[in-house]
Amino acid sequence: MQKERDEEIRKRAYELWEEEGYPDGREHEHWQRAEAEFADAGATGSEANGAPLSPDALGSGKTRGR
Repeated sequence: MQKERDEEIRKRAYELWEEEGYPDGREHEHWQRAEAEFADAGATGSEANGAPLSPDALGSGKTRGR
């Protein structure tokens, strides 16, 4: 489950980075914001039975390989 959670956060952080025009050096901030969104969405009951949140809950976007 942790792996799925991290993947959802990573996708959202990438989306935030894109939305802000691809700024350098802000990956930690984007990760934290995405993590906070994930926590807020989970606290409102958007996560059921340990399943990852839907793209609607966190947004969807391209993924960036490492």
